[in-house]
Amino acid sequence: MSELEQKIKDLTVAELNELKDIIEVVIERRKREEIAELRRQIDDLLGNSGITLEEIQNAKAPSKIVRPKYRNPEDPSQTWTGRGRRPTWLDQKISSGRELDEFLIPEDQQ
Repeated sequence: MSELEQKIKDLTVAELNELKDIIEVVIERRKREEIAELRRQIDDLLGNSGITLEEIQNAKAPSKIVRPKYRNPEDPSQTWTGRGRRPTWLDQKISSGRELDEFLIPEDQQ
C-alpha cells in the first residue's frame, strides 16, 4: 500500500467527505484549464486557414470507398459492391439461371 493510500485509509468519514469535495472542485478547475489549453492549441492549428472550429465539428468523416465486387460483362460500367440491394441488371441475370459467382471481379482487378 502506498503512503498516500495509507494516509487516506486513516482519515475519518468526515475528513474523507471533505477531501472528496476538494477533489471534485480541483477536477472541475483542471478540466476547464485543459479545455482552454486545447482550444488555444486548436486555434493555433487553424491559424489563418479560413476554417472554423465549428466547421470541423460539423464536418462529416470521409466515407470509406468500397470497391465493386461484381461486374456486368456486357456493360463493364455496371458494378455492384455486394452491399445494399442487388442491382436490376444482376437480378435479371440470376433470374435467367446464371450464378452470382459468374460476375465476381477477380481480386487483382478490384
